[in-house]
Amino acid sequence: MKMKINLDALGVTASLLCAVHCLVMPLVLAVSPIVSEHAEGHESFEGIIIACTLILGTWSLIHGWRKHHGKWFLLPLFASGFAGLLASHYWINDGWSVPVLILSITVIIYAHVHNWWLGRKIAH
Repeated sequence: MKMKINLDALGVTASLLCAVHCLVMPLVLAVSPIVSEHAEGHESFEGIIIACTLILGTWSLIHGWRKHHGKWFLLPLFASGFAGLLASHYWINDGWSVPVLILSITVIIYAHVHNWWLGRKIAH
């Protein structure tokens, strides 16, 4: 029995983990001095989550484009969402970072869900 991995589900999961981490971690660091003292690896962990989101998303969308549906528009859509995620994390430091993050994650998740839907539509 061959096990199939749903790359889009993994991509959505990675995007949601990234969003939850980015939204909750500042609150945890502000409230808990114990966590704040041990948050030295925080930046490397965020880099790992962002890299996983990029790798899974790119892999999933390219696979769907080549093997299933041939719709290329999802790649720039994902890229724009990912650019917003990077901007909200590294360059936007005022009150706009959370709305930009939420919009970006929504765009990334939409690209994955639409990719999954197109793949299922073609397969059936």
